[in-house]
Amino acid sequence: MREAQDIKNDQAESDADETLALQRNRSPAPSSDPPQLPAGFQFIEVLGEGGASIVSKAFEARLQQTVAIKVLKDCDSPETDLSRKLMRESRAIAKLDHPNIVKLFQVGYTPTGAPYLVYEFLSGLTLEQAMKNDTLHPAEYFVIFDEILKGLSHIHNSGLVHRDIKPSNVILTHGATVTGAYSGVKILDFGIAKEVFEGDDPTATTSSGSLVGSPPYMSPEQCQRKKLDGRSDLYAVACMLYEALSKKRVFSGNTPMDIMYKQIHEAPPPLPELGGGPAFQSAISTLISQALSKNPEGRPSSAAEFRTLLYAAANLHSDAVPSRISMPKAKLSQPMLVAAAFLSALLLLGYGIFRTQSNQVLDKKIPWKKTNVRALSISSQIKAISSDMKVAENHNAKSQAEVDFFLKRIDEITPQLKSPADRFAVHFLRAKLYEWTGQWTNVIDEKTKCIECCQRPDGKLCIEAADCFYEIGRVLRDMKMFKQAKEFLTKAKQMLHARDTDYDNVVSLNLPQEYNVRLGPDFEHRNLNLLADIYYNEGDFKHARENYESFLGRLDQFNRVEEYMEARLRLSEIIEKEDGTAAAKAYLFDSALRLSRYRYVTDESVRVFDRLVEHCKTKHWDSVVRQLELVRKALVQRVQHRNSQMKLQLK
Repeated sequence: MREAQDIKNDQAESDADETLALQRNRSPAPSSDPPQLPAGFQFIEVLGEGGASIVSKAFEARLQQTVAIKVLKDCDSPETDLSRKLMRESRAIAKLDHPNIVKLFQVGYTPTGAPYLVYEFLSGLTLEQAMKNDTLHPAEYFVIFDEILKGLSHIHNSGLVHRDIKPSNVILTHGATVTGAYSGVKILDFGIAKEVFEGDDPTATTSSGSLVGSPPYMSPEQCQRKKLDGRSDLYAVACMLYEALSKKRVFSGNTPMDIMYKQIHEAPPPLPELGGGPAFQSAISTLISQALSKNPEGRPSSAAEFRTLLYAAANLHSDAVPSRISMPKAKLSQPMLVAAAFLSALLLLGYGIFRTQSNQVLDKKIPWKKTNVRALSISSQIKAISSDMKVAENHNAKSQAEVDFFLKRIDEITPQLKSPADRFAVHFLRAKLYEWTGQWTNVIDEKTKCIECCQRPDGKLCIEAADCFYEIGRVLRDMKMFKQAKEFLTKAKQMLHARDTDYDNVVSLNLPQEYNVRLGPDFEHRNLNLLADIYYNEGDFKHARENYESFLGRLDQFNRVEEYMEARLRLSEIIEKEDGTAAAKAYLFDSALRLSRYRYVTDESVRVFDRLVEHCKTKHWDSVVRQLELVRKALVQRVQHRNSQMKLQLK
């Protein structure tokens, strides 16, 4: 809880930073008394106000320029934590001089003793606002992220780690509009940046031990308070790039701790189909997957390397770069132009050689058989196979011929496997292939081998084994082997419970996102639901009720309404047997109310509600049916209102 509050406090303090650049037509909230500014500055308006600081637009008469001034509120001493943080920010930015980094002009204390920073005034919109506007072409994002990586390269080369890269800390400047045109990109908010010296320990905490950063963009090592370097910032860039292209965050949750847990332990979801051609899809998926590696060693080694990989992926996009992008035009001397041409030729030659070094003849007409190139490492080759399998799945190509094709690729690299994570990944992919063609015994064998890869010398199992226990239990349930299925599903449940009660002792293989090992709440719900169904069908109502209640107690946070209602109907049957008809009626009516009050309601919500009404009709509970009909009217009205609002938004 303390960590969550620390994050909330840091967020409140950074809210003001996010408004250093605003759209010109935006009117700030009125302020009764303008903040006290340093001598020589004329107050214009308040740009933004956070929990700890206020940012004002002001005019500096001597140099005749408009600036943004950040002043700490309710602070009259340089000895407070927030004051020290602001001074850290000034020292960090003072070391930097780059067109993609906000400029700091002055630092000092107001007459009342409050510290302040004077920045250049940036007129534009944040990357967060641009992504919400949803008007930018993917090619525009490539230019934006190229500029971000240029700025980060300078930051890292100056011996700093930013530690809070996120969309609200990136500004699209100089005439940025809601149409997407812009001519500059700036990184700001260096309040938690930290210097990295040889032998230094730039962890993810402040001097007081508070956890810092923004959970949706924090690297696994930052969430775990481990030593950080520039690759932690690159992880944040990958989170932003994923969000910009897919229109959703890599991880989301109900609390900061939920998100941080997923950053540490869960595989990110695959990047959805983006368009732009299969070659681009494969390249950008591979790049983001690499940059989101749980292990920093698996990510690009530097911002410069990230830029190179991004450039290569962007050039594979089938659409041209829109004309409204203001591409940076550097002035090059003649020798530099010759050198650039020579370097471009080398890159093209290298790429051609790389593409021709495939380990077998490839079919260019089939997208998942195009990217089978000889990778630089075994882990990279496994990632490539996993990525191609996803493409094949998207094309519903799951025949025995495709299974044999992928198994052959896996067999070629199996003798070279060394690490437990790579061995786990190979068995995991084999199990998936066997599942395509219904070879269930082989699926169980491969999942069992995955569990063996999770065995540690101290006797503990890595948390990824929980997913394998669940998958084996699911297959055994489908094979009507209920006793054995319960054993494996119970093991998965026990591992997840141990994870939640003894979080500090959780060990993980830190698998990349490609393998889609599910360890989050959704996976836990499915495990509990399967276990409850088996107990219900066996007539063990005590254990069925226990698991249904656990399942439903967590499911209320989600919107899987069909599973929600089916489980509640089964639980109502148990309640009727054990507690009587009146208790079952009351339970179902409460279920109907919960469904009608869901935050997100859709046409599916009405269909599921009708399933509940039909159930009560078959029971001849006429009084309950009449009550449900009234609730249904309110639900239908909500759905109709939501649908009409969505149509308006689409227009």
